[in-house]
Amino acid sequence: MKKTFTYSTKQIATTIYDYVIFGTGYIGFSAALRLAKANYQVLLVESSGQLLWESTAALENQLSKQSKHPAWFDWIDDLRAFKACNEYYFDPVGAEILAAERLSSKAACPNIDTVLYAPTVSVEVLSQQIISVTLATKSGLQQIQARHWLDCTENAEIYKLTEPEADYTCRRQTQIWRIGLQSNQWQIVIDQLQKRNTATPITLIGSLKKEEQYLSWISHQGAWGQPLVEQLRTLRKELPKEASVIVSHCGMMPYPKYEISKTPSPLSIKCNNLTVLSPSVNAEIAPNSIEERFLVGATSHIPRPLHSELTGNTAKTVIAINKVISCDVLVAGTGTAGSIAAMASAQKGAKTIAIDSATHPGGIGAGGGITGYFYGISGGFQTQVDKLTNEITELLLGHAPSKDSWHHDAKKLAILQIFEQQQITFNGHLLLFDVEKKNGQVTAVYAASAGQVVKYEASSFIDSTGDGDLCTRAGAAYTIGRSGDGRNLAYSLAALALERKGAQLGLQTFNYDAGWLDPTSALDLTRARLTGIGLYKNSNAYKNGTLIAIAPILGIRQSRQIVTDYILQLDDLVSQRKFSDSIGEAGCHADSHSVDFEFEDDEMVFFYWACRLFRAPLRTQLPYRMLIPRGLTNVWIACRAAGMSPNAFYAIRMQRDMQRLGEIAGKAAAQLAAQNNHVSARDIKLSTLLRDQTETFDPTDPYGTQTASDPTPLKTLENGQSGLSLWQIYQSPKTYSSQIKSTLNSDNLNATFYTACVLAMWNDPTAETRLLTAIHNKEIGAINPQDNAGAYGQEIDIPFWLLAIILLRRCGTNTCNQTLVIESANHEHLLNVRTSIALTVERLIQKASIAFADALAITENLMASIPPDSNQLPSRSIARSMRNEKQITLPNNSGAEKKEDHLWQLHLVICRIQSACGQQPTLAKSYQDDERVHVRDHFHNLQIKARERTHQVNPPSHQAN
Repeated sequence: MKKTFTYSTKQIATTIYDYVIFGTGYIGFSAALRLAKANYQVLLVESSGQLLWESTAALENQLSKQSKHPAWFDWIDDLRAFKACNEYYFDPVGAEILAAERLSSKAACPNIDTVLYAPTVSVEVLSQQIISVTLATKSGLQQIQARHWLDCTENAEIYKLTEPEADYTCRRQTQIWRIGLQSNQWQIVIDQLQKRNTATPITLIGSLKKEEQYLSWISHQGAWGQPLVEQLRTLRKELPKEASVIVSHCGMMPYPKYEISKTPSPLSIKCNNLTVLSPSVNAEIAPNSIEERFLVGATSHIPRPLHSELTGNTAKTVIAINKVISCDVLVAGTGTAGSIAAMASAQKGAKTIAIDSATHPGGIGAGGGITGYFYGISGGFQTQVDKLTNEITELLLGHAPSKDSWHHDAKKLAILQIFEQQQITFNGHLLLFDVEKKNGQVTAVYAASAGQVVKYEASSFIDSTGDGDLCTRAGAAYTIGRSGDGRNLAYSLAALALERKGAQLGLQTFNYDAGWLDPTSALDLTRARLTGIGLYKNSNAYKNGTLIAIAPILGIRQSRQIVTDYILQLDDLVSQRKFSDSIGEAGCHADSHSVDFEFEDDEMVFFYWACRLFRAPLRTQLPYRMLIPRGLTNVWIACRAAGMSPNAFYAIRMQRDMQRLGEIAGKAAAQLAAQNNHVSARDIKLSTLLRDQTETFDPTDPYGTQTASDPTPLKTLENGQSGLSLWQIYQSPKTYSSQIKSTLNSDNLNATFYTACVLAMWNDPTAETRLLTAIHNKEIGAINPQDNAGAYGQEIDIPFWLLAIILLRRCGTNTCNQTLVIESANHEHLLNVRTSIALTVERLIQKASIAFADALAITENLMASIPPDSNQLPSRSIARSMRNEKQITLPNNSGAEKKEDHLWQLHLVICRIQSACGQQPTLAKSYQDDERVHVRDHFHNLQIKARERTHQVNPPSHQAN
């Protein structure tokens, strides 16, 4: 008898759908298009982020041309219009872009909703009907309801959940594996491969791209890991060097071909509102080509939805535990940090299991396509991984990689090989959704995959999920996003493209900022994934036929920050702080990929816009305490969610930094497990963890040299310069407060302004007069774009007068109110000027320095017209916009860029001002259906707080009976 537990669930969507379809392969996708076209309300559910996996993950690209069904012809016509097919082949990446565009566009498919990253864990059946299904998501378990359900997963995941004791036979299949090859000399390659004589026959299959062919072979034992490496070694020996063949990408899944049964046995299905179109168990269908798979969804009999009454209420779900697995150390997440953590743990002798939501380890440096280091220091286990990755990269490309870069598939293969050598158990395609905890000690975690729930018991746990999922489920406190609008850094979605260099071919990665999201929400992850894929439609790489594949993993830069025993701060990096519990060093600049710094906290505004230190080399030691979540005794947080303030995070988030955190966490977790939990994570002896650490900064690296502090910062200030000297003065008010005010009388306008900036940061009202002068005179100040360039080379400075408006939130009194009223009435002001005014007004309300009537009048002014630049690129320059100068854009051959409506940021601050003044946030209602979850939730929370406040001020009256 399987163990079970009961779980309270929430609704992932309020809609009760006509049909819910599981699986986003060609069968599920075509079924969704068909039913939506018939005006049914459809939800498409997928446990991963992969669309049309048969071509994007298994690399099938052939057209069979056997059917004349209109649905298939419509799809082919769309591909043809996309320039994504010819008579014989279609382009997998083109099909993926088209599918994403269909699913993300309400204009194209208004009746289809999609939820990715949501494996099924439970099905509730009543009177032979499925009434609800429970999904595991980043936000916990969530329910969906529908009148009819379609199981289009390859292995009948939903059917098996409804009838766990059913007698069925999985059909025999042939597994076909593929890798993509690129060459300019295919005839030489073909002649050579025809001579090969090996036990594993291979086939070359053409492509829509002239340089590309797919190498295909049959394997029933699987082809990933070491078998693929051996196949590649053999292939590299046989390929002629003069053909310059490179392996561009490897299929991550096999393409299945099923034996056709002459006397198919109908599948017995007890639930009368379930249709099973899963090829592995439904012998009545035999979809071996892409066309046949598409037509299964487009033509199979699907009953009309039953008109049963469904409540839409949340419920308690009974979850069956399919397996219980024990180990010493459980590593949740095998990305940049987690894969190294598992290696370090196993090397210390701990029985280690590593789980991941992806089907492979490596994270952003593998499936995310970010195949290069951006600063950071080497040493430790990452050196071993890098060495093997470079060897496999040379195998794939035919030549050594450039410094600090690698092939995305090489890193996956290298990590898997080391896992095998160290006997690390890797379980992929598993989403962690809950934990067990007792007295601050985590005892087990629960993870879901393909209709299965696995319970992992361990002595030590390492949270390398990137989002702090394990810690959060265990009750650890966390922060998320920056202070002004709660927004995280922009996410990216990388893609692989062919690089033509005359007769030589190479690979290049495109990586662009695609927008913002809430990475803890399955709905927002889905929106971000579909939007990010769709943007490549307009990229030059797709238009010129060089786009090869889109990364299967989103490039999420920032999520939760877990509250740990020590929270790393920005000044730790600026002042290059030393720690007694140091586990290594890190260095970079505070690279935020943002421009709207008015939403940062005051310290970051001062750092970026007053001190002008965006590119300043930062360096610090990393304290062990930043890995230990408060309130937990046997858990380490080793990933981007480690203990850092948002300001420090901007610099300490690079891949080498994360690998360092992972290695220390792995060693510590193994040590704790060996002591049978008689000690906690806080009692680990650091000397034993650091014994074999080797790390040195490259002396040619600007982050490897100490940034000298200014011995005479006051003199520098008197000369009208900002920089590090300004930061030093700000950090030492006791030393400089009595000396600095005399500089306000200087004849140097830059000196007086920078002095006012420091005084404002000290909350000194004597700064107000100088700041108001800058506003009245519209002072530009000492802008030098070369000195303070942001992401993509953008100039990130702003004029003195705008910075003055922002800093009034620190030192302003009621004297500045009239100036703010005048500025707010200027309808030519751009969006960031208006948000800066609004944020200052909000702070003045908190300080009781402005009357409610004046504050509300300013908000009316700010909303009187729509800013001309509401739709903005993620990478842009505010100063350039204010000067009506052309923005710096990404190189012409790079990936797509997305403009997004940012008016919500102004409206959010205005709603907060209205709430602070005792009014209802009038604009919040217009965002209640915003497709961006991170936007919608901010306004929803404001409305809740407003209702609570109204209830407290005006409690409901009750009449006596």
